[in-house]
Amino acid sequence: MDRSTAREVSISEAEVSADLPIAAKARTIARAIAEHPVTLVVGATGSGKSTQLPKICLAAGRGAGAMIGHTQPRRIAARSVAARVAAELGSGLGRPRPERAGPAPA
Repeated sequence: MDRSTAREVSISEAEVSADLPIAAKARTIARAIAEHPVTLVVGATGSGKSTQLPKICLAAGRGAGAMIGHTQPRRIAARSVAARVAAELGSGLGRPRPERAGPAPA
């Protein structure tokens, strides 16, 4: 299965976990993402922002032609969120990118 087809399958399978608080606002968030170039989502710790926002983006049609970027303040957090989202979507992780985390060397 090529990458584009895999993304389309992921999009069709992207469902927000109903047991998380963010699920109640998923449609509103998806609409905001579709209508605005920048969308800020603020919520309590454990509300599902990190793991469910990528799935909301997929459900809104983002990510079919390109990748969805997700940042975290630490590399280990970014990797664990990526692994969690991939597991929830039933897909593997993408190839690691060689970009450096943190400030550029002097």
